[in-house]
Amino acid sequence: MLKSTILPILAFTMPMAFAWTEEKACEFSTTNSIFCSSGQHDDSISDAGCFLLHRDMLYVKRIAPTCRVFIYENKDCTGKEKQVYSQKSECVDIEDYYSIKAVCH
Repeated sequence: MLKSTILPILAFTMPMAFAWTEEKACEFSTTNSIFCSSGQHDDSISDAGCFLLHRDMLYVKRIAPTCRVFIYENKDCTGKEKQVYSQKSECVDIEDYYSIKAVCH
């Protein structure tokens, strides 16, 4: 009798699908050097929001397989948008971009 009472309650209180957050959606470095080789600041972001970018150049080390990463001209992930990729040898000029966001599925 107890099982038949609890199961319907759980069915109504638990959501149909669980949200999954990619903890390290993107790993990258930022620097003020055009060569991305000195003064690097290593960082990573999840897909749980918008994050500020600091410095002038971005070097994307890794993007999770189910994610895409975008940089934005405003500090709140709005305005002009540009997708960035994990390219082992390329440094991206982010002087005009101030925030970064990962979208995963």
